[in-house]
Amino acid sequence: MVLFVLALCLAGQDKSAPSDEEKIQQSVADLGNEDVDVRNKATAFLKSLPFRHIETFRLQAKTEQDAEKKTRLGTIVRHLAGKQGEALYREGKLSEALLLLAEAGGAADPAAEVERRSTGIRQALLKEFALFPDGGRRHYSPEVFREFRVQHGRWALPVLIEFLDPQGKYSLDAFQFLQHAMGQDAIPVVCARLKSAEEPRTYLYCDFLAMVGGSSDLAIKTLRTVMDDAQRTAVTRRCARNALVYLKVIESE
Repeated sequence: MVLFVLALCLAGQDKSAPSDEEKIQQSVADLGNEDVDVRNKATAFLKSLPFRHIETFRLQAKTEQDAEKKTRLGTIVRHLAGKQGEALYREGKLSEALLLLAEAGGAADPAAEVERRSTGIRQALLKEFALFPDGGRRHYSPEVFREFRVQHGRWALPVLIEFLDPQGKYSLDAFQFLQHAMGQDAIPVVCARLKSAEEPRTYLYCDFLAMVGGSSDLAIKTLRTVMDDAQRTAVTRRCARNALVYLKVIESE
């Protein structure tokens, strides 16, 4: 009898407990509450959600008529876009990540913002490289790398990879900026590039990971995968092996 009563009580609790979807809907409604504490609590809850909810809030933000709720929904969307952008960046999906990070920064047109930043960074690098027209400065001070990192951060990666082309004039310079300005933060992107189709920059990706990847499990795992992949060229496999030898992960032959 006691167990039967307990079961009925638990069933009643389960029935009365709001579902996750109901909590979300109530929190969205609370964004327009007259009590600022209620609005802030709802905003904090919605920002804490997984980024898979972002599209729902995007649509709500577009159609919302209440100014307060619309503003807060926009804040929530930007916060979740930052979460998603960071997750995609860690997967090495640079283009998608930068679009979301631009949205997180408040850009009305993320694609235009990415292009605007890339254009500015490209011009800044060309100005720096052009100090030595025969092919770049070749040697840069730590201050130059530090200032570049602070000013441009991850937004510089597409341009640096573009300049990394070994057939280009400034490949060595771009490699230095990639290594010393971006450092380990570039590892997810470089690993993703190395795992994709062969290209002229492939051996430089191996060299980069050799320089900065010593403490990165992702870098070492990627290099091992490439070294052991029979579908890759002998040159690429050798480059990956050399990188692992340099990192003292494996013995030289």
